[in-house]
Amino acid sequence: MDTKLKVLVLMLFVLVSAMVFVTVAFTGLTIFEEPEEEDFHFVNINQFQELSLSEEPRESFKYPRFNNNTITYSLSGINDSQKRQRMQDALKELEKEVGEFIFVEVPDYQEADIKILFERRNNLRKIGEANLKLNILNEVSNAEIRMINVVEYCHYHNTETHELLHVFGFEHNSRTIMDPHGDNCYKLTDRGSRKYIEHLQFIYSDGLRGVEHSDIPMYNINELI
Repeated sequence: MDTKLKVLVLMLFVLVSAMVFVTVAFTGLTIFEEPEEEDFHFVNINQFQELSLSEEPRESFKYPRFNNNTITYSLSGINDSQKRQRMQDALKELEKEVGEFIFVEVPDYQEADIKILFERRNNLRKIGEANLKLNILNEVSNAEIRMINVVEYCHYHNTETHELLHVFGFEHNSRTIMDPHGDNCYKLTDRGSRKYIEHLQFIYSDGLRGVEHSDIPMYNINELI
């Protein structure tokens, strides 16, 4: 092969090699190109949080209960220190015996979990009444106790305790603290009444303590919503 032909072949080889190198280099650069915007999936954090909170709705409670274990209360319309003390003694005893919640007095009557009103009415023999409302989760959304024409039949806060247990969902039950006749002087710690303590322990410990007494008369949940 003469010299001119060798030079021509060499030049063609160099040219082809250069073209291959440029093609590979260009292809390599395209690997690092920034993807188009449509390839990204943006998440709105606020929307994600809202969805995660609503994905699994809370289950409703089997029995009526307050929505936490710190239960606030407020007293209104009372100037008698002895009557005030009787109500506070009832709150303290229930808190101590159950041991699963605490009562905290707050100054704002409307914001309290339990609103306790003392009043006198003419020609009324009733000595107390209690009302409560539940939300769809069976949580107590409003609880009110009215102490009316209270007469001390016993040297014990049985009327106050009786009305308190009403706002925890308990109905009347003879020969216990929930006996409809307030002059029978039953106590919370009596043998026939201790099941109220055990049942509240069961409810407010989520079944870890106490005893479930399904036979205790309680308000119909559907009527309280």
